[in-house]
Amino acid sequence: MNTPTTANEPYIDLVDTAMGQILATEDYDDFLSWMQRPGRLGQAFPVEEAEAEKALAAIFARMIWNVTPLPGNRFRPRPLPSPGRNDPCLCGSGRKYKQCCAKLPPLPAPHPEEVWGLLVSHLSPAQLEQAHAARAIPATLLDELATHYLEQG
Repeated sequence: MNTPTTANEPYIDLVDTAMGQILATEDYDDFLSWMQRPGRLGQAFPVEEAEAEKALAAIFARMIWNVTPLPGNRFRPRPLPSPGRNDPCLCGSGRKYKQCCAKLPPLPAPHPEEVWGLLVSHLSPAQLEQAHAARAIPATLLDELATHYLEQG
């Protein structure tokens, strides 16, 4: 399996769609259920075996969740604790983590500025103001946003 990079368009599209879903409820269990629907990984992670797709979706969901700034957490991520070796696997296989998904290679996490670059399209103007007041928006993105809004009047 080829691991996608953040420059991979299907990967970016999946991250963008996933962030919109996360912001809709800010609930990890809902997001994980959504992420594990068959075919959700699409072209970003072409997987043929259903069990492998479910496992990869769980790993991807956790990685994206852990880097997504949440409005309900003052625009900071709410990362999940790392599973212990003997904990049940995150994918729901019923096996121990060490015997299941712990063996898979890590997925590339998007850079925080990439995350914010995608996130802003999902935020309302009020949420953008809240993020700005919380000083959560990276300076480079804040500059781009200011330029964009000035150009639009």
